[in-house]
Amino acid sequence: MNNSFAQEQKYYHGLAQVEIFKTDIKNQYQANFFKSELLKIFCDLKIDFDLEDCDKILRVEGGFECDELFEIAKKLNIKIEVLKD
Repeated sequence: MNNSFAQEQKYYHGLAQVEIFKTDIKNQYQANFFKSELLKIFCDLKIDFDLEDCDKILRVEGGFECDELFEIAKKLNIKIEVLKD
């Protein structure tokens, strides 16, 4: 998996948000790779995983567009969806 989706780093000053996603990430290696790809584009995000949870939780904090996260995940064959309250 040496595909890189970093075209340019994006900064979203003042647009911080927190979103929780359900994923199908299978292991820590896959989580680390996904995180590194996200940080290549969204360098100021705080990204955490809880792979012990049955929903394989991804928590993202910072300035980002969900659609862009979905696009990157899809290119990496990772399914993510916003976890409803």
